[in-house]
Amino acid sequence: MPWKLLKPAFVILSLSLGSFLFGLAFRLKDNKDDQGPITILVVLAVVLAYSVFRIWESAPIWFAWLTKVCREHTDFIDSIDSKSRYLAAAIALAAGLSMFAELVIIRMQADAFQLFAHFKNISLLSCFLGLGIGYSLKTGSNGTTRNLSTPLAVPLLALQIIAGNCLLRLFDLNFMLLNPTSEQATMGLYNASAIPDRMMSFGLLTFFFVLNALAFIPFGQLASRLMEKREKLVAYSWNLAGSLLGIAIIVVISYLWTPPALWFALIVVAVFPFLRSSRALLLNAVSGMVALAFLAVPLNHFRVDYHSPYQIISVMMEPENPRLFSNNTWFQSMLDLRPEALARNDSSKPLAEYYNLAYLFKPSPKNVLIVGSGSGNDVAAALRNGAEHVDAVEIDPVIIEVGRHLHPERPYADARVEVHNDDARSFIRRTDKKYDLIVYGLLDSATLMSGNSAGMRMDSYVWTQEAFNEAKQKLAPGGAISMAACIYPSMGPKIFRMLKETFPGLTPYVYRTNWDAGFTFLVGEGLEPPSETPSFQDLTEEFTRTSVGQVVSTDDWPFLFIFEKSYPFSYMAVILALFVVSYFLLSHFSGVKVREYSASCFFLGAGFMLVETKSIAQLALVFGSTWIVTSVVIAAILVLAFLANLLILYKVKIPGILIYLLILASLGFGIWIVDAPVLHELSAVNEKLLLTLAMTLPLFFSGLAFSQAVLSARSVSIALASNLLGAMLGGFLEYNALYFGYKSLFYIAGALYILAFLTTARKSEKVPVSDNN
Repeated sequence: MPWKLLKPAFVILSLSLGSFLFGLAFRLKDNKDDQGPITILVVLAVVLAYSVFRIWESAPIWFAWLTKVCREHTDFIDSIDSKSRYLAAAIALAAGLSMFAELVIIRMQADAFQLFAHFKNISLLSCFLGLGIGYSLKTGSNGTTRNLSTPLAVPLLALQIIAGNCLLRLFDLNFMLLNPTSEQATMGLYNASAIPDRMMSFGLLTFFFVLNALAFIPFGQLASRLMEKREKLVAYSWNLAGSLLGIAIIVVISYLWTPPALWFALIVVAVFPFLRSSRALLLNAVSGMVALAFLAVPLNHFRVDYHSPYQIISVMMEPENPRLFSNNTWFQSMLDLRPEALARNDSSKPLAEYYNLAYLFKPSPKNVLIVGSGSGNDVAAALRNGAEHVDAVEIDPVIIEVGRHLHPERPYADARVEVHNDDARSFIRRTDKKYDLIVYGLLDSATLMSGNSAGMRMDSYVWTQEAFNEAKQKLAPGGAISMAACIYPSMGPKIFRMLKETFPGLTPYVYRTNWDAGFTFLVGEGLEPPSETPSFQDLTEEFTRTSVGQVVSTDDWPFLFIFEKSYPFSYMAVILALFVVSYFLLSHFSGVKVREYSASCFFLGAGFMLVETKSIAQLALVFGSTWIVTSVVIAAILVLAFLANLLILYKVKIPGILIYLLILASLGFGIWIVDAPVLHELSAVNEKLLLTLAMTLPLFFSGLAFSQAVLSARSVSIALASNLLGAMLGGFLEYNALYFGYKSLFYIAGALYILAFLTTARKSEKVPVSDNN
């Protein structure tokens, strides 16, 4: 990888960082009371400018040393014989390392910057870009075999970690970064309106997109070089097996709530078996230790960090009301609102009025369900107001444990409370109990459901018309729903209309409360406002007028925080910019010409990505939007691909046209069955089995098509590179769901699979059967 190839990436990194710093300077200049941050920024800009100049000037010197390191490593990897008994294990380890590193980086970026928690798709696509370039990076433009860059993987990941860590330590970025898209609101991120604000967010996204793509090129290169030594489908089988191993490890460390320092340490350790020279080992050991030092030192010494399977939860201990932070952004305070505490601290009275509001409408309820119970504030309110039994549902186990041990009222220790670590929608569907009051706490998920879910939050399926209808079915006679929402005022009429449609003939009561810019909605049979209410603003009449014509959220279009249904042009602007950057990097790095890529593998990758996204979303609705469900679904998808590959490997004769007809037929079945009346006539178990079958059949048949396409591609590396780059296209196309709904992804996927079929007969992809590579 000569220096001239890195120059374009270096230029893009410099420009994106400059865009970010310009926007940051604009944000800091308004703070006239504290000029410290702007001084730091000026010093940082000068140091960076000087560093860029020195790196550029001395590039030939240090690049020559790195080239020697990479050449030594390449000689070692090339010395592994194709008959070696260790080759299969090496392929599996390289693929597992790629998968593990991919999941770790997606998680770490989301933990560090809330902006990435809402744009996980971008982190995933940058991994795909790097891996795709790496798989295609076998020969240079002059036909010579390129050196492997595996020794650079850990240093590039370390650089990314150190850069992000330094920015977080120097500036309160999670407060200053704004949402660059206008169509969708986000919890904890205000929408950007000024150009400098957009430059800041776009600059940061682009900077880490490019830096992360560069870090994953070595992983793709390594796996590619090893796989070329074995028969195509055999190598692909070991690649899938290794990917399953990577997922298994991430599941284990997520279950154990391990910190990111351990995640990165595992990456460093997994790279070592591929390194033999002292130079490569030294480079990786030093860069790894520096990054681990940054990860090991807390960003804030006044907070204790816990890493749940979903996010980083930080606890700031205070004398009376400990505070929780999610992904470095304020999340919740654990409040003591008992009468004796209010007597000591009269300023907490408005908070007690907020939490007690539902019980003025529904005094002393017998059975209460609280979804999104958090650390226990809503549970404590139910107990103070005479609830006989409370089911508390919270998806994050760390938040439950923090509330259990630190909440001043100890609500989770009360014998009347039963705690459920579950997804709210899933629990409501499964429970047979009837409730006098269902309380929706401030369900404010700070992250998307999975790495490839365009715009879908973990709690998206809790806020749909179908979800409200299911909750209504769980109410006892005379029962009511109380819903708290921290939203923009313009979003209130949308929730109002959804509740009004859930309870025909009833008008929900709406109050703007004095806590966390929130609104409380109350609705139910026979519900009457109390004679005396706190000094909350009653918006019932206003929302009755403004709710007309509001678009409602549904299971197919579960986007509560989109104000109106319009095509996501601002998302498209982000995607277009990243597409241009991706094409620029691909054209400069890869020695493969466009016509040499496998068109069928490319379109299969794009279609597979869309079907996977829809399947994960649909199965999350069926089984719950928990981390374990998502992990099992992703693992099951890899198992299906593995089984499909085995069928082709053992020469099971299936005509290509039949496979594609089965793909299209299964997509049609998946589109039909979701809304089919027959589905609701089945038992709960049979309904889940049928939906699981409907969502996974297209993936299995797609696996068959891809394994056949691998056989006809020039090499297994080109096939995988094409597939990964196609997956990037699929990731970009996912955002169409923000307008058309998730069902539309199956239609788009169908069109892509037709294109894949039409390109399977291209002569440029044909190779002799005897060619194993």
